[in-house]
Amino acid sequence: MKNVSLFILSLMMIFLFLSCDEIVKERKRIVKERNRAFVLFNNSNISGEIQESYMSGGVYFMVDSVSYFFFPTHQVTGKDFSFFDLEEDGDSIVKKSFSDTLNVVLKDKTRVGFKFRKEF
Repeated sequence: MKNVSLFILSLMMIFLFLSCDEIVKERKRIVKERNRAFVLFNNSNISGEIQESYMSGGVYFMVDSVSYFFFPTHQVTGKDFSFFDLEEDGDSIVKKSFSDTLNVVLKDKTRVGFKFRKEF
């Protein structure tokens, strides 16, 4: 009986180790993907209407059929609205390459700036 218990415990430990290893690999893959996406975002001069946007560990949006990713930290104005509290169909994004601020231009021409995280 003791041998069976040790065998089961050993199998559980191996399963736990393999599961943790897969979690670590997936986390590294996600970080690498987000860093690559951020380099594209940071280097890009973006100006155009938002075609699509969604949230998944940060904000993904599409302008001129190019998909970008960023992680907004706060509004420049200091107000407590998130990107998705403000952004609607027909709004635009303006961001110069290497700028530390992304501006959402609302339909009424109001500009709302967002600072963003630069590393993951």
